[in-house]
Amino acid sequence: MKIAICDDKKNDIDHLKSCIESYPQKQEIYEFKLAADLLYSFVEGEHFDILFLDINLPDANGWVLAKELKQSFKKIFIILISVVGTYIFDSFDRSSWFIVKPISVKRTHQILDHVTNELFPNNIKFENGIEIYEINPAVIIYAEVTHNNTIIHTLTKKYKIRMSLTDFILKTNQLYFVKTHKSFVINIRFYKSLSNNDIILKNGTYIPLSRNMRKQFLEELREYARWS
Repeated sequence: MKIAICDDKKNDIDHLKSCIESYPQKQEIYEFKLAADLLYSFVEGEHFDILFLDINLPDANGWVLAKELKQSFKKIFIILISVVGTYIFDSFDRSSWFIVKPISVKRTHQILDHVTNELFPNNIKFENGIEIYEINPAVIIYAEVTHNNTIIHTLTKKYKIRMSLTDFILKTNQLYFVKTHKSFVINIRFYKSLSNNDIILKNGTYIPLSRNMRKQFLEELREYARWS
């Protein structure tokens, strides 16, 4: 994987590089102290799988820059970095993760694990009578139960599987599937915002959030954002 670090503090760059280099898989790491240098690399056609981006940069607002980059480069994983956690619940439209300094080796490795799984995911087999569907968990947006069937909604189509929602969660065995209602599970990567008692996903779908699951969902959301 190709990883970019954009931070004006040399000590913080060196610390993060050390965390990344301790990961078992070899990575290509590129350093940028200014947003202008980072943007120039994109103009020149450079591609990065991961960008660790500090919010407070001397020549740009990392918070704004992340949103612009996410809109232009859909496949990049952006990790926003700050010394405070104020922005954590508002970071989902512009970043994949939000972490607070000082960054730990454990948290860095968790992020690299998840990105590796995202880039090279394994399909899951679902059986429905004589039919067998192989579905990549990364493209599943949400699942819902209706009339004893689980309907799996992906980026391109829907699948009807005769299984319970609990069995669906166990079969996916993915950290980013979260139950929001007795009849709904969402892929938290597609979370966009909350609106009263509904979760709005990035594709515009409204998913109910039950009162008794609200607290647990917010805890899962915080955990997903921080990977602590």
